[in-house]
Amino acid sequence: MTETQLGAVEAFLRKSNPTAEVVRTEHSVLAPVALLGTARFSMDKAEAHPQWLKEAREHEHTPETLEYGISSFIFRAKRPFHPERLYAALGQRPREGALGALLRLKGFTWLATRPDQQVHAALAGTQFTMAPGPPWLAAIPRHLWPEGLADQLQAEEAVEAGEAGEAEEAELERDQTSSRVSMWNAEHGDRRTELVCIGRELDGEAAQEQLEACLLTTDEMVDGTESWRALADPFAPAWAAMGGGGAHEHSAAEGIEKQVEAIEQLTSAMTSCATEASLRGILELVTDHGVPTDDLISLIFGTLLSEGAVKQIKECAWLLRGLFDASTDKRRTQQVVLKGVTSFVTKAGHGEARLKKTPALLMVLCAEAPS
Repeated sequence: MTETQLGAVEAFLRKSNPTAEVVRTEHSVLAPVALLGTARFSMDKAEAHPQWLKEAREHEHTPETLEYGISSFIFRAKRPFHPERLYAALGQRPREGALGALLRLKGFTWLATRPDQQVHAALAGTQFTMAPGPPWLAAIPRHLWPEGLADQLQAEEAVEAGEAGEAEEAELERDQTSSRVSMWNAEHGDRRTELVCIGRELDGEAAQEQLEACLLTTDEMVDGTESWRALADPFAPAWAAMGGGGAHEHSAAEGIEKQVEAIEQLTSAMTSCATEASLRGILELVTDHGVPTDDLISLIFGTLLSEGAVKQIKECAWLLRGLFDASTDKRRTQQVVLKGVTSFVTKAGHGEARLKKTPALLMVLCAEAPS
């Protein structure tokens, strides 16, 4: 950072808390003694600050757009990104044009070379990454979809075609408030891009135009998926390192087939009797064919667990431990597990029944493997 940028950051910190000690570091290197056990916080001093609960007391709020020049927009597209054009726009340093004002970007994308799998995009400062995500719903056989989803999709298609009655339209509108199906496209399914973009002094309209220029053109769309797979992909090396496959023009479809096979085996194991052989087969798909462990763990907590979740996890504990051991990023996998537990126990429509299972679920997940 330049001295001017450092000065701006320190000015903001002193405005937020004039009595705080500001320490400059390089790469966040700081002795723990400078942070721990200092007892510097005082509620009395905090309450005496002129900004204490100002918005709540005086109903005043200065928008961040005015106070700090921070603004945001959501970029949505139903055409895939051309990997080279997207890399040139976001992966190069410094970024050109309005995109140079971006501070943060996060979301999921449809990348032309990966027509069967979501790609998670993230930008923080100067760092831009594209990481493997779960398969698109359209790439998964319908018999593996969550219960009721196919019926909801058919209802939406009927509305779009003008074949639904008023009652069906009203019911679908209520359902769409929390459903992915509302984004369904008859030709490409749920494949799409949604990115939250945050920047300082950001020209949102110009930034959106730059991102739109990275999408496939009308002529490129006509070429079809086989042509898209053959496009040069600057993200491929990093993708392979993260377990997303390397030779994208050939391995993507095979990878999805293996992932679907793992999902089928996992569904059978979690909903019936899980044998050691079936669980070992799932692990082999993970270790030998690169099926993402985090995707399978998300599926377990998001779809396959029922009211007998504690028993299910006990029976499949061997598999969960194996999936965790196979993970290349165990910290991220821990976060996926905790997010899955949170999502399961707080799912709407179950009141406190599931919430009360939280301690038992955590105890089962943290139990030592039998020797």
